Amino acid sequence: MAGRVFAVGSIRIALGIMVVSCVACTGASGRPPENPSATATVRASTSTSTPSVAMFKSHVPIPEKDGRSLPFWLVDVTVRQDDRAVGEAVALVDTGAQTTVIDRAWAAAHGLRSAETHVVATDIAGQRIATWVAGDVQLSLGAIDGRASDLVLIDMPEMLRGLGIAVIWSPQSTVAPASLLRFDFRQGRIEGGEAGELAEPRRPSCRGRRFDSSALVVDATVGGHSMQLELDSGSNDTSLLQGSAAGAALWTQSLGGQTTSHGAAGGFASRELGLVPVEVEGYAMLTSVSVIGTDAGADAPAPECPSDGVIGLPVLERCRLALTQTHFSLACE
Repeated sequence: MAGRVFAVGSIRIALGIMVVSCVACTGASGRPPENPSATATVRASTSTSTPSVAMFKSHVPIPEKDGRSLPFWLVDVTVRQDDRAVGEAVALVDTGAQTTVIDRAWAAAHGLRSAETHVVATDIAGQRIATWVAGDVQLSLGAIDGRASDLVLIDMPEMLRGLGIAVIWSPQSTVAPASLLRFDFRQGRIEGGEAGELAEPRRPSCRGRRFDSSALVVDATVGGHSMQLELDSGSNDTSLLQGSAAGAALWTQSLGGQTTSHGAAGGFASRELGLVPVEVEGYAMLTSVSVIGTDAGADAPAPECPSDGVIGLPVLERCRLALTQTHFSLACE
């Protein structure tokens, strides 16, 4: 039976992409469906006073998730390479992805130049993912332009490809120099600004050495255990890694048996803890927590931006996130 946890980013759909040298997801046709309703729904209003982009959600049933729809925010992006418009794509907004990834099939169909790479990428459960790289690629969201950089290509999971999703967007890895992005995950809105507007207290982003990878890691308390967790808008749970001290301790306290969750490299084992008190940035709430079984071998390289797990979208919907190329701030209420 399919589990309840989605994650994309780090790479994680836990959805997610991790960069141990890098992480991502992959696809085949990757083209957004002809029928707008296939990925349509719930578009937020757009502000006229500052550069602002509306996010939206898909209401398409997913067979692998017992007919439920994808719970994450999506956004329309324009993909450019060498200052040339390559095509329009639907992107999943995933702060848990440490680098932005594009579906390799979509890239091939739109003439995006790429080459094979030997970068090691894994999903949140430590499962490895084959990668390619495309140079000098820029993503634009309406009037908000990202910076050009090398982006990773992967074979997008069929679950995402079937929804017309061709990009897993790591906003912290592509924000333009001297620019600021603000996220309202409750209202579904992204606003642009200047880096100098970032409010205190601010935290430095963890920067990786490859592909402009970056992670947003905060101090948190889960069930009385202190730990460091990555902010992950591509996860519908707060999820702890079994390989962490707290995750290992809580793995044996989980409710019921093992279930299957879906990540960037396919299914992985997880166990649900039920509703658990979580505190981050002085804000406390009861939220669903799971422990993810990790599959990294003994020879697996250490992540460049390690953490004990992720804080998922249900918590982030109570917070406002702002980020620049080097720092971020999180205010929850």
